[in-house]
Amino acid sequence: MRGRLVLAGFVLVTTVAIIVHALSGPAVQAVVFFSIIALPTAGVFVAMRLTPTMDRVAWTIAVTGLMLQAVMQLIWPRYFPDDLGHASGGIADMSIAGAHLFLLMAAVLLVMRHAARDPGGVIDAAIIGLCASAPLWEWVLQPRLAAAGAPMNGQLIILLDILCLGGVFGSLIRVAATARRGRPTLLYLLLALTLTFVAITTAVLTAGSPDRGSPDRGWQAELLIAAFLAFGAAPLHPAVAYFTAPDRLVRRKLNWTNITFLGLALTVFPLLALIQLMLGRPADPLLFGVGSLVTVPLVAVRLGLLNGQRERAERVLAHHARHDELTGLLNRRAMLEEIDEALAAVHDGRLDSVALLFCDLNGFKPINDTLGHQAGDVLLQAVAKRLAEGRADDTVGRFGGDEFVILCPGTGDADLPALRARVEQAVRIPVEIDGTLVAVDVSIGTAIADRRRPLDRDALVSAADALMYERKRASRAL
Repeated sequence: MRGRLVLAGFVLVTTVAIIVHALSGPAVQAVVFFSIIALPTAGVFVAMRLTPTMDRVAWTIAVTGLMLQAVMQLIWPRYFPDDLGHASGGIADMSIAGAHLFLLMAAVLLVMRHAARDPGGVIDAAIIGLCASAPLWEWVLQPRLAAAGAPMNGQLIILLDILCLGGVFGSLIRVAATARRGRPTLLYLLLALTLTFVAITTAVLTAGSPDRGSPDRGWQAELLIAAFLAFGAAPLHPAVAYFTAPDRLVRRKLNWTNITFLGLALTVFPLLALIQLMLGRPADPLLFGVGSLVTVPLVAVRLGLLNGQRERAERVLAHHARHDELTGLLNRRAMLEEIDEALAAVHDGRLDSVALLFCDLNGFKPINDTLGHQAGDVLLQAVAKRLAEGRADDTVGRFGGDEFVILCPGTGDADLPALRARVEQAVRIPVEIDGTLVAVDVSIGTAIADRRRPLDRDALVSAADALMYERKRASRAL
């Protein structure tokens, strides 16, 4: 319901404001334009009360930009109808550009909130939008400004506006594709960006026309009126609470498609300059310099993200290769490697001895059969956690099923009874599963390798395993 009210209000206010502005004289137009810039400011504060979860920092930055534009409108009331697109490079142009910078900062911040879960997609979309804006500047806007004698600093302001709008537009398109619940708010922001982009472009193309200030040539101001109101409607829609939260976590792997895309992005601005030279026209140094300064860091960040994802994936794979998925302990293969290393240390004299405890749970199968495999998994995880909380130098692993091994470097015969008793006591503590207390016992076999008993890995494991089975048979006989 609130979304429909926002849409109806946006259409009504925009229609009335455009009609009044188009049919009024300069004095009334200045009042209308100032009111239209101030209205979204009030809308943002209302939205903050209606939607406490919205991003207050980003929208406060946006409000700062709107307030600056309102101040500029008071100082230069005829800037938007008469001077927009002239790129004179004066104080008015720079002041409005500064106000635009706050709005762009807010948009970028909102996009980056989303980018925390979809960084690659957002940066790729920003690069596409930025590069897509370059031909428009090179072959449409820059020739028009150069022919009109616009100074270099004035052209730079327009170029930065065009490139930034293109980059943010691309990013918002990406956000809209992955944050479906927030699309209504995003559509208002996209509409505001599109109208601003069209207004600036057409203002540049019509700058210097003799009838620019006449009623039939001042429609860029009406486009900006609709843009400001669309920006003001965005936070009022209830979807503002969701549009920075993507529906899913998006991860893109480093592959040749990514590398090719980023490589092509780096060639866009040099390629445009080369095409200009081939056509016998001078290449625009502003586009080549500014475009490269903006694109290269984005590509570098994107490559860093892709490389970071690859390294994280490799770490995850390495972890899974050595660890048991259920308990997080070292798996059988990793434990055998640890045993080999410990025995090598004994052989080299770096360790005096190493003990191996082979543990098999007693009474686990009945619990698994009566309460289910999920209860059995919970019990195994509890036992694994207790075993891992033992001595700091010991290494604990799961051999499979309900079998665990503990590798104890530097442990001799005299230490084994106390060590075995501690493990038995830890395992016997009952575990609550779905409101039911369950308990198991453990049979432990031990074996020691030292300089007097230089066992290899298989012999050490077999000795501990055999003693474990002896103890298990003895416990059953009782």
